[in-house]
Amino acid sequence: VLDLGANGANDFTPCYGFYENGAPVRVGCINYVTDSTGASDLKVQIAIGGSGIGQPNQSPASVKVKYLLAGSVSQKGNFTWAGQTFGDNFASDGRPVGNINITTIPCDSTTNLCTVPVPAPSYALIYLTDTSLNEPGGAATQTFSTTVQTRYRNTATIDQAVLATSNGGYGKKLGSTSAGSTSAAVNMRTPGLVSVLALVTGLGLLQRVVRR
Repeated sequence: VLDLGANGANDFTPCYGFYENGAPVRVGCINYVTDSTGASDLKVQIAIGGSGIGQPNQSPASVKVKYLLAGSVSQKGNFTWAGQTFGDNFASDGRPVGNINITTIPCDSTTNLCTVPVPAPSYALIYLTDTSLNEPGGAATQTFSTTVQTRYRNTATIDQAVLATSNGGYGKKLGSTSAGSTSAAVNMRTPGLVSVLALVTGLGLLQRVVRR
């Protein structure tokens, strides 16, 4: 993993290169700025090899990009990763919803540059090869069943034999805990999912960032 020192090594716009077996395969770029006007959007220019470092041009014909997008850097739910969302706060069962959206960006063979936009705020994971887009090892994606999505209340269980011999509430009249009751003791909610900014694997190359 190599810190590319993007945008003058600006802490708000870092980029990292990832190698596999000594070859560059992915670039991860983060824009930590919350700005919906577009004034803080970035354009990342990536070049593999090139005369500037005394090597032949090796940039691909195109790159593929997955974006992690949200309205602000403090947003905790309803963000999207490659077009899919895990849902809003307290409304997720951990499974992505929606269609995957992977952006293909052509590179300039004359300049040896691949120019990738990185909106504010966002994280862009840039795949330099089609192989690097696949899961390491070629393993198939697995989805595990869950009941969290369809059952939000009354999930606690108790041994019926224990319940039959318990002393209950000592004869005291307690408030209702039924859903919708005005005297409900607890407002039941499904645990939410908070994002980890990125999972990246993967590079090494000459790279620079220019602000739009």
